[in-house]
Formats: sequence, C-alpha cells, structure tokens
Amino acid sequence: MGVITILSVATLAAKLAFSSPLETRHANCKAVSFKVSGSAYNRDFSQLSLADPTTIIEAGEADILPKILTNGTETIGGYYCEPTVKNANNGKLQVFVGSIGTTRDMWSGLGGTNLGVPAYQPEKYSWIDYANKQGYPTLATDLPGDGTSSRSEPILINQGPYTYDLIHDLAVQLRAGTTSQLPHPFTTLIFVGNSYGSVIGNNIAALYPSDFDAFVLTGFSKRIDLSLPGALLTAPVPGALFNPAKYATYDPAYVVTPIEATRTGSFFGAPDQVDFDPVMAKKWYTTQDVIALGQLFSIYVQGITAAPGYKGRVLVLTGEQDQIFCGFGNPALGVAACGSLLEETKELFPAAEYSYQSVPRSGHTLILHDSAQKTLDYAHRFLAGARFGVYGVDMVV
Repeated sequence: MGVITILSVATLAAKLAFSSPLETRHANCKAVSFKVSGSAYNRDFSQLSLADPTTIIEAGEADILPKILTNGTETIGGYYCEPTVKNANNGKLQVFVGSIGTTRDMWSGLGGTNLGVPAYQPEKYSWIDYANKQGYPTLATDLPGDGTSSRSEPILINQGPYTYDLIHDLAVQLRAGTTSQLPHPFTTLIFVGNSYGSVIGNNIAALYPSDFDAFVLTGFSKRIDLSLPGALLTAPVPGALFNPAKYATYDPAYVVTPIEATRTGSFFGAPDQVDFDPVMAKKWYTTQDVIALGQLFSIYVQGITAAPGYKGRVLVLTGEQDQIFCGFGNPALGVAACGSLLEETKELFPAAEYSYQSVPRSGHTLILHDSAQKTLDYAHRFLAGARFGVYGVDMVV
C-alpha cells in the first residue's frame, strides 16, 4: 500500500509540472524560460524613420550604417510540450520562432500556452498539437520583447544579429542538456520559423550551420524589399498609446499596429484572394504583442542572407499570396504571387537539400489560414523525408 501511495504522489507531481489550472488541455506541457547570452554587431538604426521607407531600403543596399558591438544576457520565454505518442520522433525537438508582434501562442491557435489567452480551434490551427501527435516534442518561444521574454532597448539592442546569437546559445544548451528546464538533451533539433522567425532561421543557418538539423521556414522567400511601403500601411504607433493598461511602461520604440484592416491585409490578405476565418484574423489583431523597431529595421536592412555552409535540409513553405515576401506588403497596393520566387530561394542554400512548396490561396501567417492542415501535412511529410518543389498549385501526391 505504501509503495502504491508513493507512486501515485510521484505520478501526480509529474502531471502538475506539465499542467496549469487555466489550460488543462495541455497536460503534457509546461511554461519554461531560458537564460541565453549573445554577442553580435548590431547596426546604428537611430537615424532611421518609418516615415521614410526609401532610406531604410537604401541603408541596407549601401551597407552604410555603423556597426555597434552588442553583448548581453536575456530571458527567452517558452512553452515546452512532450509528444503524446512513442515513436522514433521522440528525440527530435521542433523549436518554433514566430513573427514579430506576436507570442508563442501563434503556434497553438493564438492561445493556450499559459499566457492567459484561450486557443481558437486548436484542432485545426495548432502546430504544437499536430507535432506532438506525430511524436515530436516541441518548444514554442517568445521573441525578445514579447510574451515572457526579456525586453531590452528596442532600437539599438533588440535587433536581428543579437537575436541570432541568443538563439544560437539556446540551441547549444538544448543539445547539451544544460537548460535546467527540459528533461534531457536533444540530439536532433528542427527549426520552425514564420516571417521574422524564418529570417532568424536563415541567418542561423548562415552563421551557425551545425545548430539545427533541418529548417522549416514558413512565410519566407529570398526577397522582402518590395513589401515595406505596404507593410507600413499598418501605421505602427507606440504600444503605450494604443493600450496604456498593458504597455504604459514600454519604450515608445516598442510599437503595435492599430489599424485592423491593414494588419489583416498584410498578414492574411484580401478575402477574394486568400481563404481565412475572419474570427481568426480578428484574434490576430486583438492578441498582438509589440514590435521592436530594431526588429523591423533588421528585416529590411540586413535580413536575408546566403547560407552556403549549411548542408542540412531546408523547406521553404509559403502562401502563394504572401504579401510580405511575395508582394507589395498589402493587397491595397497589388495582388501577391510568389510564382518562381520560392524555387529561386534555393540560391540562399546552395549546399542544402532544398525543398519548397507554395500553398494556394494563403497569405503570410500561413498556419492561421484555412489551409493550416495542408501546411502541417507538408511540413511533417518533409520531416519524414519527403521532398517538394511546387509553386502556385497543390503538390501532386
């Protein structure tokens, strides 16, 4: 009887470690945080302005901005989930890095990751749930400045290069098993990105080609410069002005996008071109988090790069009507179409096993569209060994 009692208590403790009173549906999950350090040369963005997008693009093309050595230690918040089945994928950790202006919630139906927001139709939109059912453990992260991650100075510090180094340190810890947060080391790491998260993945492949065994880059292509004017139709304003109750103490250079219609246009698209649930698009607007101006400038000034040293597997998985990476940033300025752009993106990964797949009638926040299950199927068949190379139409199975 005593032995049974001890085992029951141990089992209960293990379950409590992976649950929350607010979110019992994720009994296999827990909130986590990591201390990570980085050192990188950021750029001096202090003279750039959203009011003059031309100078932002020109600064990147001319490579004229002074470099600033940036060092520090940050907290990266996250949500770790164990797989719900036993199979050969159990040792392969999917690490999610998402779009600017959102949190780890984007990987679970915009909620349900211990941030106090319920998920919307997770059976359709949750990459976390889908992957766990395929046997993969998952780690959804908050970008610096968002969710439960630390919030550093938003123009000179919270930039791409510094973040690349922070995620590199996280990858090193995940492989070594020194995070103190996860149950064991992981010998296989899979990077899953969206938008800015995919730009981060692209740069990590270039700088640290041994960090990740595979990259799934959603909402991504080899060029982004044409989309800045349309993206700025979202009219960013300081978060403290938009939502004083939440962001009153934030630096004014942490901004949000206050116009629902243009935010929906840039991240989803026009309803006659893209299929999505307006309830999900509304939730994307109401649950947004802040964007550091340093992050935004990084994407357009120094974002996309070649990764000739990366020899692993890469899948670029993008909505055919992605306004940010295949269009003008907003449907008000024109129809987006990736066309051959995803095929041409192989130029960034010349030594990799490269695959690409366009998802028809889908926009930038790919996992939140009606095609979400199709996107998840493509991604996980790729991880199982399949190769893709189709744009504009459904892949022929």
